[in-house]
Amino acid sequence: MRELGRALLPAVIIAALVGAGVFYLRSELTDKQYAASVVAEIEPVQSLVPGDAFIEQMRAPFVELATDRSVLDEVLAQVDSGLNAAELASSVELSPGTSPALLTVTVTTRSPELAADLARTMVSTMASTSTANAIRDSRERTDEAQSSIDAQQARVDALPADDPSRAAAVSELAELRTRLSEVEAAAGGDRLVVLSNPEQSTTPVSPKPVSEALVAALAALIVAAELIVLLRGRLGRRPSRSWARRVSRKYGAHFDPTAGDTVPPAVAARIAALERGDRPASRGLDTQHPRATA
Repeated sequence: MRELGRALLPAVIIAALVGAGVFYLRSELTDKQYAASVVAEIEPVQSLVPGDAFIEQMRAPFVELATDRSVLDEVLAQVDSGLNAAELASSVELSPGTSPALLTVTVTTRSPELAADLARTMVSTMASTSTANAIRDSRERTDEAQSSIDAQQARVDALPADDPSRAAAVSELAELRTRLSEVEAAAGGDRLVVLSNPEQSTTPVSPKPVSEALVAALAALIVAAELIVLLRGRLGRRPSRSWARRVSRKYGAHFDPTAGDTVPPAVAARIAALERGDRPASRGLDTQHPRATA
């Protein structure tokens, strides 16, 4: 810990330089990004059923439409953004709202005005495309239901008025017509309705120069302190605690209190005791003198 304490000042200087560099790079040389969000409501054809599976099934078509190439191309044709389809897809995010039927569409781009235009156009294009797809998919079911009704109507017309099976045939015809009405009612599919105007961010959502600079400075402080201690122990020109510790461990060196007379006896005894692992009752006991008593 003492070695780390000695390395703290240069490590702090290095960390400050790194943090300042990251702050300048992210605040001055990085393009700022702004976000705009639109809250839309999904109006399902069927009654809303509580449960995560049904809710995710209701949202899934619109999540897929947000990355559909035809939808992206239609949005780019209406808004002059300078983006391509891949860039627009990466800038759009769909997230659940505060209730199961709500969907928040967020677009992040270089200006708040452009983000608002793209978010608004994205929601309207998704809504119209969803309706068109539902009508196209239901057309085949509608044709099949109408064919079944025509065939059943022909059977009813062919039966005599007093035929016992005529009542059952008429009842089946009514059921087929009810099914056709249900298919036609669901022809438009789930609707996406805008509930709020685009909410624009007045401050950039990216980058975050202050937080990023602090994280970079903290990482630089830790790495620099460790490197300084390591380099001082291995490359330093003057002996140090870390150097002596490394050398003694490498060569198995031990302190010899009888070798040489440059070390005071009290200090030599103290070092020898520490090497043996002894713990004196008090520090400096060998250097204290008892008081004289009368």
